[in-house]
Order: sequence, then structure tokens, then C-alpha cells
Amino acid sequence: MNDFPKPDGFDPQALTQFLHRHLPSTQALQAQVRESSSRHAVVTGSLQANINPFGVVFGGSLQTFGLMAGWLVAFRALLEAGGARYPVVAASQCEFLRPAATDFVARAQATPAEIEQLMVGRRRAIEIQSELLCEDAVVAQYRARFAAVTPSANQACLQ
Repeated sequence: MNDFPKPDGFDPQALTQFLHRHLPSTQALQAQVRESSSRHAVVTGSLQANINPFGVVFGGSLQTFGLMAGWLVAFRALLEAGGARYPVVAASQCEFLRPAATDFVARAQATPAEIEQLMVGRRRAIEIQSELLCEDAVVAQYRARFAAVTPSANQACLQ
């Protein structure tokens, strides 16, 4: 694999289809991209598709949505910078604040200065923060460091 797949467009529907096609778990979780840019992303999920035996959103789903929103920010920034690199998560942390008992939203954003440095190649990694909300209340905070790698570097790790 020499090229990382690219979405058919940057509208929310095209990005949702891209995620569902290349990361099948996002379809099972019923993830929907609502907004996406090289500065922020919003992804929504339903309680019904992510419910645990206690009637609230499974914590692993909250982490996945936090990761997904942050990854979209880094992905869009790297595409806008020419698409020669793509993001992989290097480290992450999630703090659960309260149970998520309804449909939820993951909102990620990065500072313009950090994104600019990543886009021009001055940084090889960036930290992106996500908030997970139910009915406008923050239920979890997620933080991830994304490394920018080339497809060939990733393939070398697999051999």
C-alpha cells in the first residue's frame, strides 16, 4: 500500500462513509460525522448502538468516539498539507466524569498553531483534546497524541 485512502469529499456524509468503509467498527457504532475541518470535528453516536448492560453508553465507545473526532482533525490537517502522511494514535487518555445516558457528541479541536506546525512538517506529532457530551453536559474528556507517518513507514512496521 503506497497511498493512504482518501475520502470522496469533505462533507459530513462523505467522511462518514469513508470511516464506515475503512474502519468498519465505526459503522457498527453508528458514528456520524457532523462537522470536520483541520481545526475541529464533531461526531455523534446513539445510546442504542453503544449501550452497556447498565443502560448507559459503554465507556469503550466513548473512548472510541473521542479518538475518532481527534483523528479526523489530524487527518484533515495532513490531507490539506498534501496527503503524504496520515495520523496514527501514539498515546491516549480518557477521564470519565459521569454516566452517558443519552445520545452523545464527541467534539475535538486543536490550536491553530499546533495544526500549522503539523501541516508544514515542523512537528511529527500533535495532541488533540476531545470532549464527550450528553445533552450539553461533559461526560468524558479524551486526549490523544497523533503521530504523522507515511504509508511506507507503517508498512515497514508490519514486516
